Amino acid sequence: MRHGRSKAARKTLQFFARTQGFRPPYHVLLDGTFLVAMLKYKFPLRERLDKMLQHDAFTLYTTSSCLQELAKLKQASNDTSNKEQAELFQETIQWARRECQVLLENQEEQEDKQNSLDKSTKDWLDRVYPDLEEQIGPPGWDILKLALQSTNHNNHNNNNHLHNGRHYLVACQDETLLDVLRKSGRVPCIRLARGSVLLLENPSKAGQAQDSRDETKKWTGLVIREEERKLVQIVKQERQKDSTANHTTYNNNKQHQQRKKRKAKEPNPLSCKKKTKKGDSEANNPNKKRRRRKNNNGDTTAATASDK
Repeated sequence: MRHGRSKAARKTLQFFARTQGFRPPYHVLLDGTFLVAMLKYKFPLRERLDKMLQHDAFTLYTTSSCLQELAKLKQASNDTSNKEQAELFQETIQWARRECQVLLENQEEQEDKQNSLDKSTKDWLDRVYPDLEEQIGPPGWDILKLALQSTNHNNHNNNNHLHNGRHYLVACQDETLLDVLRKSGRVPCIRLARGSVLLLENPSKAGQAQDSRDETKKWTGLVIREEERKLVQIVKQERQKDSTANHTTYNNNKQHQQRKKRKAKEPNPLSCKKKTKKGDSEANNPNKKRRRRKNNNGDTTAATASDK
């Protein structure tokens, strides 16, 4: 997996860990479309999932209805003499039974599945996807119910009525089913792109919007727990104490470090020219040449510096 995809997957896992409580070991639920695509392209699923999930432990799951659908497709391929397709479906069934835990195989699990969705979730699905069960069939419906099982009914808000209770990551190639899971905002979606790239999709807009609403409620006091509220108060008090102590220290230092008044300094004696007296100038320089100048009469007289 490239560094960019690995970094994006890590951020997505952190998002769902914070918002939905996803923790290792992860539970990856595979539907029939994903299983067939994986076997068709001979994709090394466990190796790529290990890198995507940051080398944390994970378990693979599928449903009995998915395997039953694959068996029907295999029989249909045999009837049409399409041996390659029949062999692919047979290989897929064998791989799933060998590598995955099969869910909803007994009657008790089937009954639990029937009661898995709460009323608000069913109403949401009926309103937004009225013919959903017919579109995705029993295998897709089982996957959807397992992924959207609710353990906290208080998280439903407005159009986002779905909550992922069992924390399944769903690997799927069915766009209709993926669209429902994206709009739920609670289920991480995995898909196979171009037959060789395993993608963990970024959190959908619905999931990000719900997270923003939950955070707003939390800090306005509607959802925040008493333990969190006490912790916030303790942190505020400690910060206030630190601020007061810093202010006192600053004032004390300010009193000790009063600014000294600057006095006028004398010039640098080395850079100043020494003063000389006028009378001493000729005596100090006996070898000085005399200047001779002419009178008006043409006579030449000698003048010294003192005659000026």
